[in-house]
Amino acid sequence: MEKMMDLKDILRILNRRKFHFLIPFLLIFFSVAVVAMVLPPIFKSNATILIEAQNVPENLLTSTVTGYVEERLQAISQVVLSRVSLMELVERFDLYKDVRDDLPMEEIVARMRQNILIEPIQANVVNPHSGRPTTAMVAFDISYRGKNPEEVAQVTNELSRRFLD
Repeated sequence: MEKMMDLKDILRILNRRKFHFLIPFLLIFFSVAVVAMVLPPIFKSNATILIEAQNVPENLLTSTVTGYVEERLQAISQVVLSRVSLMELVERFDLYKDVRDDLPMEEIVARMRQNILIEPIQANVVNPHSGRPTTAMVAFDISYRGKNPEEVAQVTNELSRRFLD
């Protein structure tokens, strides 16, 4: 007949096989610790820009701005993230100085674009004209990643200033 295992049997099995569990755990733990110590720190700075509706009543002043917020954000992003604009930021803040002599400016600008992230923030709102619930972009985040915390903060501030301008 089969004997049922009780808690004492399980503890005896674990005690006999403790090195089968302990050695892989220690190897994984120390490997992760070494990788965490060797990798350079990456800093990220965020700026959130709130999009407000026009405060002037429509019957007093007709808006010259047409189109959706997403389209306008895309158009502004193309100007702010243009090659000329990013090259000016690289030179102004002396970014990527470790690879500037080795890489062409196109690759440095491409790296900078990879380190910049623009994320829209959506919210559930009620359309004032139709009264129906819908989602709308109410803000967006601009973030920049880099190795130097002061540079990262300065670049993020400059990018957000350019979006606001």
